[in-house]
Amino acid sequence: SADQNRENSHFISERAHEFLVSCSRDTLLFTVCWNIVKTRRKLCNFLKSGGSQNCGTMNVEDLYWFAFTVVTIVSFFTFKLLTRHRRFFTARGVPHEKPHFLYGNLNAVLSGKVSPLEHVQEFYRKYDGERIFGFYNYLSPVFYIRDPELIRRLWVLQFDHFANHGYFLDESKDRILGNQLHLLKGDKWHQMRATLSPVFASRNVALMASLIQANSLDMVEYLKSSVDPELEFKGVTLKHVFNVIAGCAFGLELNTFRDESDRFCQIGSSLVYGNSPVQTLKTMCFYLFPKLMTRMGVQLMDAEQSTYFLNLLRNTISERDKTTANRPDVIQLLNRANKGELKLEKDDDPGYLQMKDFSKRKWSDEELVAQCVSFFGTGFEGLVNLLSFATLELAANQVVQNKLLAEIEQTLQKGSLTYESISQLTYLDMVVSETLRKWPAFPSSDRECSKDYQLNEDGLQLNFRKGDSVWVSVWALHRDERNFPEPDRFNPERFSEANKQTIRPFTYMPFGVGPRSCIGNRFAQLVAKITLVDLIRNFKLSPGSKLVQPIQLSKVSNGMEPEGGFWLQIQQR
Repeated sequence: SADQNRENSHFISERAHEFLVSCSRDTLLFTVCWNIVKTRRKLCNFLKSGGSQNCGTMNVEDLYWFAFTVVTIVSFFTFKLLTRHRRFFTARGVPHEKPHFLYGNLNAVLSGKVSPLEHVQEFYRKYDGERIFGFYNYLSPVFYIRDPELIRRLWVLQFDHFANHGYFLDESKDRILGNQLHLLKGDKWHQMRATLSPVFASRNVALMASLIQANSLDMVEYLKSSVDPELEFKGVTLKHVFNVIAGCAFGLELNTFRDESDRFCQIGSSLVYGNSPVQTLKTMCFYLFPKLMTRMGVQLMDAEQSTYFLNLLRNTISERDKTTANRPDVIQLLNRANKGELKLEKDDDPGYLQMKDFSKRKWSDEELVAQCVSFFGTGFEGLVNLLSFATLELAANQVVQNKLLAEIEQTLQKGSLTYESISQLTYLDMVVSETLRKWPAFPSSDRECSKDYQLNEDGLQLNFRKGDSVWVSVWALHRDERNFPEPDRFNPERFSEANKQTIRPFTYMPFGVGPRSCIGNRFAQLVAKITLVDLIRNFKLSPGSKLVQPIQLSKVSNGMEPEGGFWLQIQQR
């Protein structure tokens, strides 16, 4: 009706007026918006007449102007949206470098000039003397902490304000990946950590030594039968770690050196590497826009992977419950913990964090299998890197390799390798510690501010707000010469009994620190030690002809990947 049209016209005019006022600070935009209002009635009349109205009322020039205006306004507000965080650190009084509106402070990384880890290290050095600096990870502002004392305060003393990781997967939609321990938050994380603490206690990890060595000997036999004098050794460690995860986490006897066609191998590989371009795209989108992807209901883990791992868990537990067999793997221990059969006892390792209360909660199959699947997430890459870089450093440092061989021969004297004998190899422990110093399993450590916190310490005043991302570059911290002199030199003596007492607290954190530190760190180190003992006892490792020295990080890899690969010569002793 006429009255309704007048009412609609009045409403549109009011909205147009409000729009013009809101844009009046920008002269160009104001001019554009004013012309939209002038053109609106012409366009409406023209469309209502079905295009039959005289073009004197609505000519082609008006249509071009209208299109230009709409594009300009959309572009303006898109730009404003993308640059809304540009004053984030200025408002907080935090030193930072002005970001690009689209890719933040990552321009040198995206142009292939430097690796991501070394790029953050450049910022770490640039803001020498500052305790904290700002960094734009694409569109996301991140606080980076440089000061070890500040790490202690936020990661440990104020843990209740910085209790969570910033990763985001909705556990109600991604019922397996979203329920991994390192992704859980709040009370649920606390309860799951309490359940898992006895699973990864030293007594139970020790029981896995025989499983690990069985896989290690499979690797030794493969290397003895290999006709290639020179190998890209990461391919070897990938297969070995895959076998270890299959055996220790899922209770399977797998040998990928002989057969890679096993269903577990195929599903696990698709989980680690992605099984299609679509999966790769989803992973990238979750990294860049995690909340948007979750709101859209997108699941990172596909149905085939979820069904396989759930069936594997249920079938294994069903079979175990019918027998008295007690295989010391994670599935068995999780099943016992869920039934309340594992007790949280005082651990013999004072450096291992335990939760003070034991969770009585019963977990679903999805929540349990998520802890096994997490070996393919946080555990897989860290363990592969630890083994790959340890062998690389031993090959490049023959004096260290010979000293390690002498300790192994003297301690074991051709006897069997046990958890107790491993604990007697002090130089081996030094080698692994120095590898983790130079090539940390987790080169970055993050926290998300879970509730507002006002920092006021030694003249530094800063308000952290809920949702703020706070990171530590472990890579840069470990390569700061004030913490570790000659940081690029591989020197296990830093971790001798006398020297490690002089290491400044919170400057060495390859597995993180505080309650959120990696719960599987002793398992990872045990795998590394057993594997290195079997390797050095049987082979002499030397740099391959294709190995790029000195070792440099690849500029096109997001992780720790040496330029040219891990090329080694393997000579049987």
